[in-house]
Amino acid sequence: MRVAASSTSSTEIAPDAYGKEAKHFKVTRVLNRDVRIVLEGVDKYNNLIGSVYYPDGDSAASGACPKSGLAKFVEWSANMMEEDAKRRLKSAELQAKKERVRIWTNYVPPATNSKAIYDQKLTEKVVEVVSGDCIIVADDAAPYGSPLAERRVNLSSIRCPRMATKT
Repeated sequence: MRVAASSTSSTEIAPDAYGKEAKHFKVTRVLNRDVRIVLEGVDKYNNLIGSVYYPDGDSAASGACPKSGLAKFVEWSANMMEEDAKRRLKSAELQAKKERVRIWTNYVPPATNSKAIYDQKLTEKVVEVVSGDCIIVADDAAPYGSPLAERRVNLSSIRCPRMATKT
């Protein structure tokens, strides 16, 4: 008997680095065990988002995965969780990044040229509102034409919807 080969080629996709280790990590902690699942929400594809707990109330390795460098903190689904649980997961990931564990082995924090300015208060006139989170202020004391005459100020800790751009 002859079997015709499919016209579509099947290529195996290699797993992500530490993918097999992450699965093994979870298998050893939850497979064939009684667990309690707390549903946190549903995403736009109707996938259930939840947390897994052992019957005694301990988290079933949710925090251990990021802490051991085998998982990343995902903001959009974490927003469905209680604040305390979200904070624990985020701090577990930050610790793994700091220690450069597994998926974070080659992690380099993003470069930034910004720095915090403490206890500096400005009294200046707003000359333009660029968007809901950005204004331009003018300092009358600065000489005309000086780079300090007008400054763009992005409002901290908020991000507003973008305006249409002119083409």
